[in-house]
Amino acid sequence: MAIAKKQKSGKWRVLAYVGKGVTKSGYKSFTADTKKEAERLAAAYLSEAEHMKTGKITVGEAIDKYIESKSNTLSPATIKGYKNIRKSHLEKLMPMRIDRLNKAKIQEEINREAAKNSPKTVRNIWGLLSAVLDFFDAPVYKITLPQKEKKEMKIPSPAELNEILSYFSKRDPKMYLATMLGAFLGLRRSEIAALRRGDYQSGELSISKAMVMDAGKNWIIKQPKTKAGNRKVKVPDVVAAVLKEHIEDPDSFLVGLDPERISHRFIRAREKLGLSSFRFHDLRHYYASVMLALGVPDKYVMQQIGHETNDMLKTVYQHTMQDKTDEFFDRLNDYAKNTTQNTTRK
Repeated sequence: MAIAKKQKSGKWRVLAYVGKGVTKSGYKSFTADTKKEAERLAAAYLSEAEHMKTGKITVGEAIDKYIESKSNTLSPATIKGYKNIRKSHLEKLMPMRIDRLNKAKIQEEINREAAKNSPKTVRNIWGLLSAVLDFFDAPVYKITLPQKEKKEMKIPSPAELNEILSYFSKRDPKMYLATMLGAFLGLRRSEIAALRRGDYQSGELSISKAMVMDAGKNWIIKQPKTKAGNRKVKVPDVVAAVLKEHIEDPDSFLVGLDPERISHRFIRAREKLGLSSFRFHDLRHYYASVMLALGVPDKYVMQQIGHETNDMLKTVYQHTMQDKTDEFFDRLNDYAKNTTQNTTRK
């Protein structure tokens, strides 16, 4: 074991060899006020490193270490999701050593999770577990996962949107603005909650932040997940007129509601009005669908809603609204009628 040496500062330092795969030099420094404490820190680190290296670490311990290692690089929402998986899932595997896992044991536990959770949740669980196994150089098996659910997109009709906007305009100015920002600019509720009054300048909104909940259930402001999330969007005149009523202190929040309150108020109003079951987030779908129905190029829609690729646009957003479908059918119906008016059998 490495011996601690006293430094000029009066503290004690241990320089322990931990391997070149861990640090560039292969050595790691441990410093403390006393010789005994410095040597204890080094010994504890080396013991834990050997514990993990030999595969004696349990699945639960491995997930904890993985989450800790990613805490400064992954989003607070992702870390929160990982901690929820650690707390509530993979109950049979958590106490098992990772070197004793095999394909059959993992598949059995995944099957158990699939019996009580949605396919998306199960895929998230496996996504974390497979990442952890790879992180600790353990075998990552090919596991059978439940098929993805094909969810039907629920998009409010223009009449429903008008009704809920009318409701908010008379009772809830904050939600009136939030709903307009969702429906006519395609903003996420996290982006709306993070907007400050100073973000609106000369007919444009600068989107550069999001309000999310961290693992401690505190609302924090962070950067967007992708570069495309940082964008400027032009504001339609009807929205600009409402925004001007809210421009006061440039540093205060524009809407003044966190994402959960936005959703809760929206759902409460929708239910009170007896409208179909759509969420606040579906206003984004409404916006994208309107843009596509109007013939706006995919690239421009992607820029407006903050997507880097058009995959989501093609698979989720490209739903023509029902009244547009009816309009196109009426055109086709008239065309067929006019074309065959002199050929109809009597």
